[in-house]
Amino acid sequence: MAALLDEAEEPRQLMVGTAGPFWESVLPDVLKRFRKNNSQVKFHILDKHPRDQIDALQRGEIQIAFVSKREAIPRANFDQTLMLRSPFGVVLGRDHPLARQRKVRWDDIRQETFLFLGSGRGSPHLQDIRKLLPRKGLSRQQLKNVDSINALVPLIASGQGISLLPKAFVTARQRQVCYRPLDDARTQLQFQLWAVWRTGDRSKLLKDFIGELRSRGS
Repeated sequence: MAALLDEAEEPRQLMVGTAGPFWESVLPDVLKRFRKNNSQVKFHILDKHPRDQIDALQRGEIQIAFVSKREAIPRANFDQTLMLRSPFGVVLGRDHPLARQRKVRWDDIRQETFLFLGSGRGSPHLQDIRKLLPRKGLSRQQLKNVDSINALVPLIASGQGISLLPKAFVTARQRQVCYRPLDDARTQLQFQLWAVWRTGDRSKLLKDFIGELRSRGS
């Protein structure tokens, strides 16, 4: 009887972190399937950078976090499932001459302006770009930092530069930009997105939602 009362009194809401620019690649189908059997559940989305979501999870502000670095997930008291694996490649405007090619090579893009998120050498995005291209292949004059995804997409679409991003980034933006594999990349870099939750959270809603996440990620 106590278990039935606890279940009946459980709040019909889930607090979820955002998957950022990869939201459209991961969650719409999961949410649709989940709501078929849980139509009264309300989702509250907390828009935080992935590096801040683990802290929010620990404080109980959210029940599910999305992070791209598995090493950022604490080993104790957390569980996770892989939601997305996507290869890095060249993202350029649909009117760019290289958009007509199925693949591109370093020689095709060596004179381009490269747009990256963040600022300075410490930008994780810039570090990923350098991993893919020849050592010392880019000059400082070719690099241009961008503050946000919302600014990055129009700049690429209007021919102000190109970037190296996961293929999944283009999923919801195919009218503006396109993805082409980098045929001679120095390494095969894969973006990963992990869903993370506290192992001690006993919410039945959370358990059911995790089941849908695992089904999507498998």
